[in-house]
Amino acid sequence: MAEDNEIEDDRVLFIATYVIKTFKFRSDRFEKFYALEENKRIINEFFDKPTATSLIFILPGSSLVVQLEFPANPKAKSCYFIRRYKEQITKETDLNKALIYGDLSYSPLEQLSGLVNEVLVPVLGNEKNHGSWPHVVSTDISQHVKNTKSALRDPKVRKMAELLEVAQSSYFPIFKEIFRDVVAALEETHDINMFLRPLRHHFEDYEQKDFDESGPLLPPMMHTVCLTWVHSTYYRSPGRIIVLLQEISNMLINQARTFLDPSDIFNADIEPGDTKDKVQKAVNVLKTFKETYEDHKAKLHSYFSGDQEPVEWEFTPKLVFPRFDKFTARLEMIIEMFGTISEFMKLERIEIGGIKGKVLSQQVLQLFEEFQTVFREFTKNTYDCLDPMNMEFVRDYKVFKEKVKDFDRRLATISCHAFDDCGTIESVFKFLAIMGSLLDRELVKLDIDNRYPLVVEMMHDELDTVKKMYDQQMALKQEGKLLLHKNMPMMSGMLRWSAEMSARISGPMTDFKQFEHPCMSGNRAKLVFTKYEEMCGLLKQLNNETYNDWIGGVDEICAFNLKQPLITRDSETNLVKVNFDPKLTAVLREVKYLEDDESKRSQKQPKMCTNITTPCGSSQQIWI
Repeated sequence: MAEDNEIEDDRVLFIATYVIKTFKFRSDRFEKFYALEENKRIINEFFDKPTATSLIFILPGSSLVVQLEFPANPKAKSCYFIRRYKEQITKETDLNKALIYGDLSYSPLEQLSGLVNEVLVPVLGNEKNHGSWPHVVSTDISQHVKNTKSALRDPKVRKMAELLEVAQSSYFPIFKEIFRDVVAALEETHDINMFLRPLRHHFEDYEQKDFDESGPLLPPMMHTVCLTWVHSTYYRSPGRIIVLLQEISNMLINQARTFLDPSDIFNADIEPGDTKDKVQKAVNVLKTFKETYEDHKAKLHSYFSGDQEPVEWEFTPKLVFPRFDKFTARLEMIIEMFGTISEFMKLERIEIGGIKGKVLSQQVLQLFEEFQTVFREFTKNTYDCLDPMNMEFVRDYKVFKEKVKDFDRRLATISCHAFDDCGTIESVFKFLAIMGSLLDRELVKLDIDNRYPLVVEMMHDELDTVKKMYDQQMALKQEGKLLLHKNMPMMSGMLRWSAEMSARISGPMTDFKQFEHPCMSGNRAKLVFTKYEEMCGLLKQLNNETYNDWIGGVDEICAFNLKQPLITRDSETNLVKVNFDPKLTAVLREVKYLEDDESKRSQKQPKMCTNITTPCGSSQQIWI
């Protein structure tokens, strides 16, 4: 090849490659073709002028021809390049995206035959594509049938039919059969259109309603379907009603996809809990439709009246809901996944106390960070997770579940160590509250479940400890050596001690009553409740006895001391001193503590104590 004929423009090389493959000639032949100034001008004009929409190469004989318009009467094979956008095609342009290109047969009928047989027939004949056909298709078919009938009733056609009948032509039976078929098709079209028109209004109302609020519209829609089955002559067949129900199912699937928006499912800006709730609402509507179908199927016989023999839907639901069930299963899979995500997001806020608390909390934080990494990798996927036919999501979800199982096992180990580190019943219930539903995860529960009976035993130990302390206090009471708070008088100190014992068991007991586990139905758990009631009774009895004993002597002490002179003189030193009896001082201290204690203010105080502390005129008694 001569050096001056070499093609350096990548755009021309792209076109040359396809032209050479199409016409099957050597590359140097195209280089000679391009070397001609007229051919070069036409090709460059196509690249540079956005108004030039097409570039056509034709091989009518031995020489290649190029032009900017399709030939009116092609007599040879040709290939074409059509501009997608009205923009200049530069050397940096991606020609695969900017051009539509292909080849044409010299015979239009041959080209049309290939288009029909290889493209149109497979596409239009595939029932999976019928679901997206617009309403205009059925309307157009109906109109064509009406036009055909009108044509057959034309006077010229009727005259031709009469001639065929008189002549006893062999074409007359065929003509009659065609006429009968057209009339039957028109009647069928009219019947179907009449009964499906009410459904059209249901569909329009449904599509305008928010999907999560569309559940109440489903029973009326299914009611209309049942009426169509009963009254439509041409629609009372399993094949047609199955297709209708499948179309309704497809409508629900499309509405659910619009409501959920596949691109938002794994959006990092949306809380996992919100996504889970939204998908759950969609599943609830889908299940409502399935339940509505089952309900109306069960009572279908009630739609038939008079002498009509009921015709049931005897076909299996698997024929109606294959895609619907797969879509629902996919949504439930997503709900399960986001339930797991929501659970593990709680790890960020967990802090474990106790001796090993710091180490265990660090392990929980590390577990949370690893889970976040796994989740972020999952969100990078660009496929449609709502497409039940997309198995990439299923494969990735299985990998995700395997990693979650490992996280669950590690979380179970951490939880068991944290539980064993709890030294008191209060710390156990705090740990259970912090972990929450994480402990209900299957693998975690499997490990920690055998520790829950220890909660019952720890509650027993706590009640036994309080009972032992009570017995010790009663023994000291007999000896007059009560264990009381420092500087507190006897009666108030005893009441305070009793209140503290009651609080010590009532707090854990509240949590114990809310604790749900099979061990709570055993005899040991029932014994805890019995011990608690007995302990509460003993403490209440102690309170009453202590208070009543104090009340029994306080009036006498107050009455005696109030009759004594306020000031006396010491007979030995001849000094004046306050005549305040220690017993009266003790009574006043008891009254003060009773007034300071909010839980004891409601108790009725002795009358003499009230007199002592009541103001007299504008001032109080001097000894107060």
